[in-house]
Amino acid sequence: MESQFSNLSEDEALEVANKSFYDKFQRYVSDVETIIFRGSWQDKTYQQIANDSGYSLDYFRGDAGNKFWQKLSEALGEKVKKDDFKAAIERKWKNYQKPNPPDSPPLNYREETWQKERTYGQFVGRNPKITDWTVYKQLKIVIE
Repeated sequence: MESQFSNLSEDEALEVANKSFYDKFQRYVSDVETIIFRGSWQDKTYQQIANDSGYSLDYFRGDAGNKFWQKLSEALGEKVKKDDFKAAIERKWKNYQKPNPPDSPPLNYREETWQKERTYGQFVGRNPKITDWTVYKQLKIVIE
């Protein structure tokens, strides 16, 4: 069966999930979550994922599966389930691909942080020439 998300590989999709998790929780997708993600991306059932990984079916259907889809929903900013997460991953990937317009905050930046960095950036690299010897001596005293 050919996937309708053919322009996004499994590894790229997992990279989107990892970036989303890191942006939201300051951590990456865990090993068990990766098993669930990859198996689901390959349209495997929990039974097939459990058989391939050595974990129990109940573990994936219950605790691990539910928690993972809840966390992924939070990270992507929309409700997702095992059956419908691919479209959300695709949308998030497209958002990451869009360049920021000039003079706009980077994605996932608070406006206040962006304004501080923008203001600071105006002064970085400046090396004003001091022509007044008195001002130079005053500055030197303050620095020392």
